Formats: sequence, C-alpha cells, structure tokens
Amino acid sequence: MAEKINVFEKLALFQSLWTPHVIGDVGGCLVKLVKFQGEFIWHRHADEDEMFLFIEWRYSIQFRNSNIELEPWELAIVPLGDGHNTI
Repeated sequence: MAEKINVFEKLALFQSLWTPHVIGDVGGCLVKLVKFQGEFIWHRHADEDEMFLFIEWRYSIQFRNSNIELEPWELAIVPLGDGHNTI
C-alpha cells in the first residue's frame, strides 16, 4: 500500500548535520534526507549513484573539473565513482 510522506515533517525530526536519514525505499534505492551546512569532504560512492534535491538555499556540487550550481527545487544526479563535494 502506498505511504504518504511529508518531507518537512521528517526534516523536523532531526537536527544532526551530514547524517543521512532513510525515509523510504524505491526499488531497492534508499530515499534519504540530509541537512547540510557549509562544505562537505571530497568523496565518491563506489556502489551507487547519488541524487541531490535541494529544497532550500543555493548549493554547489564540486567535481574535479566542473561545478553544478543548484537553486531550490533543482536536482542533480552524481554517477557512481565520480568524486564530488557539496558547498
């Protein structure tokens, strides 16, 4: 049976930064919420793509040779293995 999830209610349940909180599963892919602030470390994911959907503020995803600037309600998908960080 389908489940209704209110993202804003889920975000209100935690204050921790940079800690993913799983709120669902779509065909084996975890749906996670994370609160960001400042810059994260450079990293890569060997086993999964990563999707970023920002709902507030502006963010930049840095790659070794480029950047993606995201406004609220824009998203980017980082392919597995691509080194990146968020600012």
